[in-house]
Amino acid sequence: MAFWAELNPTRRKIITGLIFLAPGFLFTIWLRYYPILFGTYMSFFDWDVVNPPGEFIWLDNYTTIFRQGFYWQAWENMLVYVLLVFGLTFWVPVVQALLLDMIGRRWVKNTLTTFYLLPAVIPVTATAMIWRWIYHPSYGIANSITSALGLGTYAWLQDPQFVKMAIILPGMIGGGLVMLLYLAALYSIPDDIYDAALIDGCNSSQLIRYIKLPFMRQVVFVQALFTIVASFQLLDLPFVMTGGGPARSSETIGIYIYNTYQDELSLGRASAASFTLFIVLAVVIYALLIINRSEAE
Repeated sequence: MAFWAELNPTRRKIITGLIFLAPGFLFTIWLRYYPILFGTYMSFFDWDVVNPPGEFIWLDNYTTIFRQGFYWQAWENMLVYVLLVFGLTFWVPVVQALLLDMIGRRWVKNTLTTFYLLPAVIPVTATAMIWRWIYHPSYGIANSITSALGLGTYAWLQDPQFVKMAIILPGMIGGGLVMLLYLAALYSIPDDIYDAALIDGCNSSQLIRYIKLPFMRQVVFVQALFTIVASFQLLDLPFVMTGGGPARSSETIGIYIYNTYQDELSLGRASAASFTLFIVLAVVIYALLIINRSEAE
């Protein structure tokens, strides 16, 4: 206590802040960065579960996965998933937020916002199981709808040409917390800006183009980063709906890593694939941050 009493107020605030930050910092190092470092360490070994770490083989795990066609097919599938996500689903919450912001009656806006948020509480695995039944070729509602429209029937999850789109298509429902973030960004726009725009004669489309979208820009950019990371780490939906099939046409890097670890019991190669995914994501995110900073300046 004497030591604490002798400190000046500035140092007390610094030490107090460090004390509160220390648990979170230590747990972040332990639960996030330590697994990354340990996984990188594992990738240089023919890992032996019984007598770890096993034989040191340097870069053999990396050269092995780079020679596997299934590995590159998983990367190709991932790029298609990223394109489908941004082409079909990423813009939906933006449009929903803009439409909700235009509704004048508060009770209608609150009701629709709640309606859009409710699906977010359903676990992803449960959603995937439901959509497996919807896509069932014999008695699924998807083929019932396409048949009623005269479009025929499809083997949604059994056809390599349709399976990736079928997995991403449920995301077009939109809503969720992402839509709420966009709506919060629109609520933060001062009324004075709207008043000045209306005095200048701006119509609804001009308000969206010159006022609302610029205010949403940073939120959209951050969400784009999260979407890229989530797309590259995609595992639960394709794993539950197809298991990576048919003929690995829906297999992602996450499923490849899981199968390498679980089925082939090759922890070293699974760790090597995980580390390459980490490097690719780090490079992509860093490049996007640089581009965003240059545009802001």
